[in-house]
This record gives sequence, structure tokens and C-alpha cells, in this order.
Amino acid sequence: MHSGSGDIRLCASQISTLYGIADDWINDAGSKFVTPEIMAASKVFWELPNLKILTPPADALLAMKVLAMRIDRRHPDRSDIVFLINQLKLHDVDAILALVKKYLPEFANDLTTDHKDYLELFVAEARRQ
Repeated sequence: MHSGSGDIRLCASQISTLYGIADDWINDAGSKFVTPEIMAASKVFWELPNLKILTPPADALLAMKVLAMRIDRRHPDRSDIVFLINQLKLHDVDAILALVKKYLPEFANDLTTDHKDYLELFVAEARRQ
């Protein structure tokens, strides 16, 4: 079982006060992309009685990065996407887009032709490295 966003924000606020850091130090915007499919594929990295840290597989990370991609050549995740493409030796755009459908099926309809076009640029860049 996991805590809701409100619980996490309360804890983050307490940590901010304790250590004198900005309240927005934690970013939970990506939590909506943690689907049951990603949870099932993830491995336990560390577990305590009240905390479990999971690590998703690299192909799930690539799917999340592609879905989150802003349609911009200078997107800050571009280098991450290119790195993951090379790590996975996955230089086929349709195969990469299939990962989004596999791990993030409820968001697959959010993919646009722009996603595919930029992904083709990123795959070409990965091939050149």
C-alpha cells in the first residue's frame, strides 16, 4: 500500500522545515505514470516495514520518457531517451512506441505523430553514437 500525494507532500514539507530547504524539493508529477504494468515489472530495490523502493526496468523508463517527451528538439530528456535507446539496442521506432502501449496502455492514445517524428530523430542520433 502506498501513501497518497497529500501524505507525501506533508512529509516533504516537514523535511523542508527541518533542513531549511524549499518546499518544492520533491517532484511527484510523474507518479500518475506509475501504472500497474510498470509496478508488476519492477524489482524491489530496498524494503523497510513502512517503505518499499522499486526500480522499473529500462524499457519501462524509456516508455515513460517517450510519453513525457515535449515536442522540442532540445527537450531535457532527449539525452536520456538516446541513452536508453542505445542501452536497450532498440533502434526501431515502432518497437519503442509499442513499449508505451505495453507499460502505459491508458496513455497510449496520447501519442501523436509528433512523438513519432521526434523519436525518429532520437533513434537516428542514437545510431550515430
